[in-house]
Amino acid sequence: MLKLGRFIVWDTLNEYRISIADQLKQRGCDVAVVNNQKSLAEELLVEKYTDAIIVRGDWPLLVGKAGQAVRAELLAVTKSAACLLVALCDEISANEQDDLIHMGFDDVVHEPIYIGQLISRLSGLSRLALMKRELNNRLSTMQKFMIVADPEDTQLNFVHDNIKGKCTEPSILLIDIDTSKRYQSIIYNQLRKFSDVHYCDNVQSAHALLFTRDIDISIMLASENTDTALSFAAELRNSSRLYNHPVIMQLDTENSYDLERAFNAGLNDVVFGSPCIDELESRVRALLRHEVLRRQLSEECHNVNENFVRDGLTGLYSHGFGLDHVCLLIKEMSFANRALSVGQCSFMNLNIINERFGYVAGDAILRQTAQIISRCVRGEDMVARLSGSKYMIAFPESDHAQAHYAMSRLKSILHHTMFTMPGRSDTVPVHIEQSLVEWNSGMNVNMLLSKLRNIHTLAA
Repeated sequence: MLKLGRFIVWDTLNEYRISIADQLKQRGCDVAVVNNQKSLAEELLVEKYTDAIIVRGDWPLLVGKAGQAVRAELLAVTKSAACLLVALCDEISANEQDDLIHMGFDDVVHEPIYIGQLISRLSGLSRLALMKRELNNRLSTMQKFMIVADPEDTQLNFVHDNIKGKCTEPSILLIDIDTSKRYQSIIYNQLRKFSDVHYCDNVQSAHALLFTRDIDISIMLASENTDTALSFAAELRNSSRLYNHPVIMQLDTENSYDLERAFNAGLNDVVFGSPCIDELESRVRALLRHEVLRRQLSEECHNVNENFVRDGLTGLYSHGFGLDHVCLLIKEMSFANRALSVGQCSFMNLNIINERFGYVAGDAILRQTAQIISRCVRGEDMVARLSGSKYMIAFPESDHAQAHYAMSRLKSILHHTMFTMPGRSDTVPVHIEQSLVEWNSGMNVNMLLSKLRNIHTLAA
């Protein structure tokens, strides 16, 4: 879904500053405007998370005084560790863009700036900031359960080491379903300069390639066929294997395109017109950084040997870790004035399967169910085994409507999955019931769990 958080805008080109801030506010962003280092420092101390600082100016100022001032303030404020930096500037060379990235900017947006395109970029950066915060929170919770804890493990320094400097050649699937073919050769030739490109001109071939090749990102050219593109993206989100596969859609013009609809369908980014080579590479690299951090979050509990942290049967987070982590999230969301939703998946016919086929069969299906659920959530979402037949999913910084999208997709995937048992060729029907609750101030973790037990709004 389209995720918009809190942003600070510092525009050294003052004639544009109010215009950008106002347009962002009209799209639902929480925006603070600053015009010097002192006011930036004051805004960073506000009792809220800041997802990104947007600095607009010419290249010399961004790599000089303004950029250095922003970095200094971020280092001075502990809770800004996950805050990202965005540079807005005129078209610059590849070397100049690299200079901005190396000095600490997470993304570079070139002029002319389409407000819809900027919103799309900021949505992705908001999710990246959220995943960084969530990783820090999980490591904090984990320390309480570890017998020996290394304080350095809780630092976010590795994030920049692992995701900012990835220079390996990405594998990209270019799906051209635009009947006009006006951008095909331009974008294809641009992608070839920094990636391994696979090309197809229909969604059926795209499906086959995604299941047989190791594709990092898909880019759809869909200026005159957006409905097909959105349907294709939605289909990917109904596959446990491709649930988190990054997808970019290219459109001819911005006009009044409904970004909310695009992100609800499962898109990760939208570009307009024919982006220059440096901007296109920047978009691809940004999504690759998302994937690296998402996988880091997904694999974090599997890298821990402590049984108090990890459930021995399913490999998910344990009951105790899950409850403690939700307690931490409640404190964090209260502090930042952001939403939190908690969902539950209940395996309703586990006892029947155990009695009919034995506990080995029941355990095998529990592991399969856990694997599907862990694959079919976002990187920032936390899955724990709540009890023998129940799984809990925490959706940080997500309200009920946003979490409902994720739970509905998960319900569809589980409903269409054929569960198998060791030594048997037949499949077992599994009945899953889901419930979802949004946290509100005054609720503790026990109240959340009590409400989850008494609500079944997503039964399948």
